[in-house]
Amino acid sequence: MSMNVEQNQKIPFQGAVFFLACAILLISAVIFASSVSKNSAENQRSVSVSGQGAVQVLPDIATIQLSVVTRNSSVEEAVRENASIMTEVQDSLVSLGLQRESFSTSNYRIFQETAYVNGKNIAGDYRVSNMLTIVLREITKAGAVIDSAIAAGANELSSLEFSVSDTTQAVEEARMLAMKQAKDAAEKLAEYSGAKLGRILSISEENYNRPLYQSNASLVSAQDAATPVSAGKSDISVSVHAVFELK
Repeated sequence: MSMNVEQNQKIPFQGAVFFLACAILLISAVIFASSVSKNSAENQRSVSVSGQGAVQVLPDIATIQLSVVTRNSSVEEAVRENASIMTEVQDSLVSLGLQRESFSTSNYRIFQETAYVNGKNIAGDYRVSNMLTIVLREITKAGAVIDSAIAAGANELSSLEFSVSDTTQAVEEARMLAMKQAKDAAEKLAEYSGAKLGRILSISEENYNRPLYQSNASLVSAQDAATPVSAGKSDISVSVHAVFELK
């Protein structure tokens, strides 16, 4: 009877030993697998390259930003005069065939100018400015629009910018050129190093649309001749950074 009790006491102990051994084996297997994976990643050879592609396209949108600026010792008079001139400017654009939806006012500002004289700030005239943004789908009208606005009283041009409304096809072409350049470079580097090019491990892309930008500070004396405007071409470029496996 005493022998049966002793055997029953040994069974739980043997089971605990068995499970402990299994746990040790499992942990060892995980550590070994992690070590193999780490060594494989460290031993993997690769080459990192960059490529760039650029395509020139003709702009089809012109964005013009010009302002009406008035000054007067009376703020009410400066505001009234500015509103009157801006109305004439907008009406002149409509007479050229522009829809009112193609332009809008913004950045309306009123402030009093000051001068520093003999250690004191002397209050000056009130300055009122109102900016008009014009979006043209017919960019050939840009010069005529500027001239008409000036004749109607606009006296500052903030910017003239040409851009492309749809760059999808141009970006695709630039992307293909950039990727080809990157792959050609990777193949040459692999050849020079006595290896063969494998699969792509990673790839990233950046694309740029550079609008053509022109700027003038003042147009007060520009009414003597028609304003020549030429859009030129806009650059669409794509850069890729790729990592290839080396075999």
